Amino acid sequence: MSSGLRQRFRVPSGRPFAMVAAVLTTVTLGVLGAAAGSWAGEHTFADLPSATATQDILHAAVADPVDLEQPSQRWNQPGNGTAAYVTLMALPEAQSRGPEPTWTVEQARDGLTAAGWKITEFTVRPMPTMDGTTRLDANTDLLTEMTVNVDPAKERASEPYQNLRRYAVLTAERNGLTLHVTATDAIGGDTSDPSAKVYRGGINGKVYAARSAAYLPLTVVGALLGALAGWLLTATAAHRVRPLRPARRQTTTLLTGVALATAALPVYAVVRNATLLVTHLGNAQPVYTLHSVLRPGWWYLAGLPARSVPTCVIAAGAAGVLALISTWSRTPPGPESTAQPS
Repeated sequence: MSSGLRQRFRVPSGRPFAMVAAVLTTVTLGVLGAAAGSWAGEHTFADLPSATATQDILHAAVADPVDLEQPSQRWNQPGNGTAAYVTLMALPEAQSRGPEPTWTVEQARDGLTAAGWKITEFTVRPMPTMDGTTRLDANTDLLTEMTVNVDPAKERASEPYQNLRRYAVLTAERNGLTLHVTATDAIGGDTSDPSAKVYRGGINGKVYAARSAAYLPLTVVGALLGALAGWLLTATAAHRVRPLRPARRQTTTLLTGVALATAALPVYAVVRNATLLVTHLGNAQPVYTLHSVLRPGWWYLAGLPARSVPTCVIAAGAAGVLALISTWSRTPPGPESTAQPS
């Protein structure tokens, strides 16, 4: 039994192309197998909130938002290789004018907490200055520095109110979902100047499914199964191709080369997304799923159409299947089959 198993894994000796094809096929199917495992893993994520549930989130963060019946939300299937998420924004109703905040970032935190969200990050900072100076916010005792090119006259005009404004990076979790938003204090303008600007404040961000515990194991299992299948298929095909006529062997070689060449772009796209996934494992943002770059419109590379990756996957699969079919022969090998394999 062990000898038969070794025979299945053995690539015929003296055939360098077969060995190269086995290695490349193993890598290719291993990467695509990881994408298949990623697809299975994404199905273990929590469902994204419905329109009604999204309204509830907005209402919890901003008790009296503008146009709650038609909240600013958008279902996304972004092209940057992440899982789908929902963007959302809520603005407090028109605030009375005056130099004091009329809606604060703490209200967003408290409202979400009351709605059952677990706050995992709440970092309050003063709004950065626009002239490159350092400013201390009296409410938070935090220093911030930022240089932004802006009209100095506009900066001076907003100076009485800029010191009072704050923003907060807020991350919360509930039932497998992660909410990541920026909240900004709402503040009125100068009561003596009816035309003074009112800073509306509110929240702006996204809600997405957190990575499940099963996602990474399923991705790894998919990669291992794909790599195993790639090596076994190539080893089996290499043994079958030896007794074929030279023309059939050349056809098989050509189809194998086409399959591996057209699979190069999808493999690169998946590996790139795998790198992004590992790099951002601890960051609050939608999960970089390996399979997402294989969907139409989810992968963008300069000079290539949006459907390039899925088209290459289909072409590589078709060429690979044809290469396997070409190794089958029901007729006995002719005299040419005794020639040295190419």
